[in-house]
Amino acid sequence: MPTYTINLYPFSHVPGVQKNSQINVGANKGGNTIFTDNGKTITITDDDSTLQDFHPLGHNNPETGDYSKLAEAVSFSSADFGSGNSYGINTRVNAVAQIEVANNTTGETGFAQLVVFGGTLNGTTFVAYPFAVSEGDSLTWTPTNNDSGVPVGERYGDTQGYDYSEFDGAPPSTLELTTTATDEAGQSGSFTATNTGDTVDYTITGAGGANSFGIGDIDDSNVWLGRDDVGNTPETLNLSFTSDGDDVAVDGVVVKLGGGNIGEVLTFKVNGVEVDLNTLIANGDITFTPTTNAFLNATGGLEFTENAPTNTETLTFNIPISTLEIVHPGGGNGLLVELYADPTVDETPPPDVAGTPPASDGTSSVSLSEAIFLGNFTDADTNEGFPPSINTAPYLGTFG
Repeated sequence: MPTYTINLYPFSHVPGVQKNSQINVGANKGGNTIFTDNGKTITITDDDSTLQDFHPLGHNNPETGDYSKLAEAVSFSSADFGSGNSYGINTRVNAVAQIEVANNTTGETGFAQLVVFGGTLNGTTFVAYPFAVSEGDSLTWTPTNNDSGVPVGERYGDTQGYDYSEFDGAPPSTLELTTTATDEAGQSGSFTATNTGDTVDYTITGAGGANSFGIGDIDDSNVWLGRDDVGNTPETLNLSFTSDGDDVAVDGVVVKLGGGNIGEVLTFKVNGVEVDLNTLIANGDITFTPTTNAFLNATGGLEFTENAPTNTETLTFNIPISTLEIVHPGGGNGLLVELYADPTVDETPPPDVAGTPPASDGTSSVSLSEAIFLGNFTDADTNEGFPPSINTAPYLGTFG
């Protein structure tokens, strides 16, 4: 089951509330505060991606499906939270009330969710912010109550059903994969897929100069593509993803490029297939708007004008990526590359660049029983008779 991380803070973050107060104390409390970063990260397991109220006492976002529970035991210090409570693995976690709050520093607004453990309204109450907060942020809390004139969804006893990804402490929606300056030995790392809880490993190999620097929006954690020190021409940057040793496709891969010069023409392979960027853009498989320093040529390669080499070119892939190759022909001074990805995986086999499943190799076969179960007869062994227990008419499309 997927796991999610969020930060919880003492109830005393709400003006006029003591650290270990019960849930009812927060109604009608408001005012201005300066955020203090004294929270605790918790890890939750849930079959859906939203923090809900508990059933049957939930007002407008009751728990559905499996309960949201602690994936790991957690302890809270009495100094910060007013009580040294500890909660074991599988303890239920729910939002049960809310207070409207605005981050004046960032401009974000929402309803802070008030969280309790154990599927009850009793016990210590914690605050979960619906946006990222940082030490010293200026906050305004708007008194929230259950008066009859308050619309459903805005009452103190309501909840918002926020996605876990919206809370402070959630992993960033996009992770940078290039976390250091890369030489020919490459770099690697891993992350936890937010939709499956699986560990995803990635490797970046095949490219990188000996020096590191930044240019424009690209910092010194990058790949210096095309400036190879060991004489490889052309030079290819390879990015690949695996999980438990098997290839896996990752969503939202982003390529940022800076410092491109005239004569540096990049070509791309996606999931092992050389692609035409013009076609991918037309199909919606890539989002890319070149700056004045770049353009796409007639064959779908990416070239540079050298008019504004400090500009950053950003290509966002809208199809799952298992492997990506960026080929530099050599020449010029090379350019800098940063790589990013969403921490989610596609749970179907990687599609080809046209968005269709990989074709059968024509050599494998499955039994008719398996074909019926899978709903795909392409590779079925047609010499085998149907099992007598199966009503085959719906699958064969004939009732004669």
